[in-house]
Amino acid sequence: MEESELISLIEEAFSDVPLSKNSLEQYKIIDKLGLTMDFSKNENISLYEEAGLNRSDHAWRDLSDDILKEFGCLLAHMKNNDFVYFLPAYMHYSVSHCLDGSCEIVLGTIFNLDIDPFKFNGYS
Repeated sequence: MEESELISLIEEAFSDVPLSKNSLEQYKIIDKLGLTMDFSKNENISLYEEAGLNRSDHAWRDLSDDILKEFGCLLAHMKNNDFVYFLPAYMHYSVSHCLDGSCEIVLGTIFNLDIDPFKFNGYS
């Protein structure tokens, strides 16, 4: 299968995915501070909430390769609807960059495709 055909299939399969509850920047904060981030500290709450308010994506297609490279593969922290929202962006990136040495995101995406089938929430 050609790269363009696979990308078209990804775009078609995930065309109606609703916006995620959390932004990629919020997941980066969780990644940096730990999954058990202490939300009793006001600075953590403010940082997390601000990251959600300042998001620039309104659909998964808005997530550019540069944004994904900046944040890295954060799929492991995501559950259900958020996972399904971000997955096609990571899949698109992986198909486009699988041969150019972008290993972290490509391998992270592949690894997360096999972790928890319940994350897909009907998108199998």
